[in-house]
Amino acid sequence: MTSFIEVFIKLVLGLGITLEIIVFSVLCGSMLGLLLLSVRTCSFAGRCFYGGYTGVMRASPIPIIILLFYFGGKFLLQKSGVDPSSLSDIWYAIAAIGCIASAYFAEIIRTGISSVDEGQKEALMAGSIPPLTGFFRIILPQACVISLPNFGNLLITIVKMTSVVNLVGINDVFGLAKRISNASYGILQIQAFISTLLIYWIISMLIAAVLKVLEKKYQVITGK
Repeated sequence: MTSFIEVFIKLVLGLGITLEIIVFSVLCGSMLGLLLLSVRTCSFAGRCFYGGYTGVMRASPIPIIILLFYFGGKFLLQKSGVDPSSLSDIWYAIAAIGCIASAYFAEIIRTGISSVDEGQKEALMAGSIPPLTGFFRIILPQACVISLPNFGNLLITIVKMTSVVNLVGINDVFGLAKRISNASYGILQIQAFISTLLIYWIISMLIAAVLKVLEKKYQVITGK
């Protein structure tokens, strides 16, 4: 009889794919989020696009977005004369989760920027500091620090988002658990899903611990 430890180890083998999706989704989401913020400040049309995009992405069910990116991406590649199989299925999932995360990331940063002391913004203008330089070197870092708790929640949400990528055949942690469950019955099925739950919990707790250390560091620096 397969032990709980053996099932857990089998699922850990899929952890590399899960972590890859998490890391690249975060990178994709953060870059797209900053791009969205820049579009928002350009014009009225930019603000409309920003509002529409963030509204749709935050309201849409995650499985639907992943399936749209998967089948839509393959369709577009085929129409462009590119072999769809030349791109790993993981990248469709990363693109989907990254686009969803970008909407949340943009809103978190926007809220953080609005929380920065207005006096500092006025000081930048009075000091003739170029707007982009002042934003990226002074305003944005402070907004990120202020938004650390929300970033932590978003990262944990992204971890949970990865549990649905098995819809497109990706063998991440949850995908492997489903395969074990489908090939067995009884206690082994329970062990597979408890192991999956434990792995996701460990990842989430590690993220929360790192964010807690960063928050404490910020409190020490500011004296709060």
